[in-house]
Amino acid sequence: IAPLYLNIGDLYKDQKNYDEALRNYFESIKTSEKTGNEIILAASYVQIGSIYEAIGDLSKALKYETVGLEYAKNTDQKDKIKNAYRILAVIHAKNKNYKEAFESEQLYLLTYEEIFNMENEKNITKLQMQYEFEKKEAEAKAKHDQEVALAQKETEYQKSIRNYIFMGMGVIVLFFIVLLIQRNKIAKERKQKALEQERSRISRDLHDDLGSGLTGILMMSDQIQATDNKELIGNSVEKIKNSSRYMVDQMGEIIWAMNAKNDTMENLFSYIHTYALDYFENQDIKLQISLPEKTPDIVMSGMMRRNIFLVVKESLNNITKHAHATEVSMKIELNGSGVNINFLDNGKGFEMEKTRKFGNGLKNMESRMTDINGTFRIESVPGKGAKTFISFPLS
Repeated sequence: IAPLYLNIGDLYKDQKNYDEALRNYFESIKTSEKTGNEIILAASYVQIGSIYEAIGDLSKALKYETVGLEYAKNTDQKDKIKNAYRILAVIHAKNKNYKEAFESEQLYLLTYEEIFNMENEKNITKLQMQYEFEKKEAEAKAKHDQEVALAQKETEYQKSIRNYIFMGMGVIVLFFIVLLIQRNKIAKERKQKALEQERSRISRDLHDDLGSGLTGILMMSDQIQATDNKELIGNSVEKIKNSSRYMVDQMGEIIWAMNAKNDTMENLFSYIHTYALDYFENQDIKLQISLPEKTPDIVMSGMMRRNIFLVVKESLNNITKHAHATEVSMKIELNGSGVNINFLDNGKGFEMEKTRKFGNGLKNMESRMTDINGTFRIESVPGKGAKTFISFPLS
């Protein structure tokens, strides 16, 4: 009965009917406690924690996810342990407990590697057992054929033919065994490389986005300690405040890009939409946004989502910093084989040949889009605003 309640809860969760999902998960817990089934208890608590995280009740999410993690550890359920650490990382990040979030993310990656290695060991053992079985079968068949051959007084020619056949079979079996082992090795190396690349990207983002901010805060803190000038102290405190707020926003963007639950095109559009509204909320610029009526159900990697978002973010920054516009329109549309994100402002415009004021910004934006097989360009005429075109393929 307990596993049935758990399965029904999972179905309601997939439909985002969280009230019914929670009701069934709690019934699963109640039934499992009667029999002491810690395996089902672990799964139920982890799922309840994930729902409370999804609806924003972080205190309950942390409570149930922690209990679920303990049950998962008691029953050595590696997959449940992995899922619990990933959800705890998200909960801690939303609570701005970044140290705990980072530690949970590390434990998630370690558990992921452990599961991956265990699966590879099982596959290799299976191949070895299959090889031994086939080897014994081949030996038994060879012995039987030899006895039959002796009984029938086969000629030397027939014996030679038989031996060549068995030798060929042995070579073929050995070839396929080596092929399977090699393919398994290549797959393992590819997954390891992908994991290392993801780690490098996370480290680079933390260094680039947060390292400079922390260094600036440290320098301004030293200035405050070294002076009694109240005006200088006040300015430094304000700068520290602004820098800290910027770092919090950057950390949120990094966590968003890292979270595998956000790897969809729909989530990318939603995130860009929310960011643009918040960005222009306290500015004297009228923003008009147009989104597709229906978004394709397409998976997008964290790297691809982050590159697109950073180009959109830099485009908005260039408009507010250089265009002196009063109206801006953002349009996201599907063109069959790809996606277009276009910006149109009524600012002062500029001469395309004189883009030095943007520094390396435009080159970096073009480079980010090139990395994901996309394109970036700007069209502008002095006095007639500017148009920004961002495009990338659906596949």
